[in-house]
Amino acid sequence: MGKYYYRRFMGHYNVYQDDGNGGGIKICHFMDEEDARKEVYRLNGWKYKPKKNKKNE
Repeated sequence: MGKYYYRRFMGHYNVYQDDGNGGGIKICHFMDEEDARKEVYRLNGWKYKPKKNKKNE
C-alpha cells in the first residue's frame, strides 16, 4: 500500500498519511471521491487512471 490513502468520513473524503502504526495523519479533505483519489495518486507518485464509468462503457 502507498504512503497516502483516503477514507470517506461524514459526507466527505479525508486524505491521510500512513503513520506506520495502523493509523494515519489527516492531510486534507475533499467533497468529491475522485478528487481525493487524484490527490492520493499525486502524493504517492502514481500515474492517475480515471475510474471507468459503468454507464459510459
